[in-house]
Amino acid sequence: MTAPTITPPMSDDLLRLRERALRLAFLSTSPTYVSACYGVDRVLDTLQQKLPADANELAEQLRYKNREEIDAYVLAKAAELGIDTSDWAERRRDLDDMTLYRYSPDAHDGSLATKARNHWDALVEHHAPLAAHLAEILRNLHPDWLDDIFHATRLEDVTGPKHEDTPPEAAVPGPYDECVACSEVGDLCRFHKGWGEGQDEIARLLQLATQHPEGRRIIADRAADLGLDLDELAALGEVFHDEVTQEKLTNLLNRERADRATEETR
Repeated sequence: MTAPTITPPMSDDLLRLRERALRLAFLSTSPTYVSACYGVDRVLDTLQQKLPADANELAEQLRYKNREEIDAYVLAKAAELGIDTSDWAERRRDLDDMTLYRYSPDAHDGSLATKARNHWDALVEHHAPLAAHLAEILRNLHPDWLDDIFHATRLEDVTGPKHEDTPPEAAVPGPYDECVACSEVGDLCRFHKGWGEGQDEIARLLQLATQHPEGRRIIADRAADLGLDLDELAALGEVFHDEVTQEKLTNLLNRERADRATEETR
């Protein structure tokens, strides 16, 4: 009689990894993230059933590491693959600077005046024309601008909640499941509602581009016009950020919506 096979229990690392993959696959509004996380869990599930010890070992290797370890691995692997990383450091600095636009409490310390100055400095450095237009608007504001715009007479009235324990209408950007404003209203706050609508719009455009015949044609034609090779992921990203492409896909999306609404009313 053959002895029964004893399956090693799932390690904590593997359970946490699968929990994260399943959570993101269910909650993410990005089709790319959903597919990737779905694929990750399918691989881990198959590996757990066939080679459970290997699955636990893989999860341990994939356990979250600090940023320095990840950076070292990424740069070494990119060099090994012959990937040009010469502009990565500058791009990282630009992305780090962008945190100044997000009103994150961890982005910088200091008073509200200091934070405002940091926002302004970042705007001048990265978007000088916009800063110049903003300065012109500010110079031309009526003396009663605070009352006109915010219906308040003191800066203190618009720099925070009326009461310390009351969350603002739109809390500082972050995960919606950790947002105090969302929790307060029992729904998405103004920021997360707008963010979600934007993500939904992007998802619909991507779906049209990949599944709708005319959407695929729009992408292919525009790539040809721009002299881009669609086999290059960066080139595909450039096409999707192109205003002409976005306008055509949006028009196609609107036609699809109108046709669907017409069918529903028949």
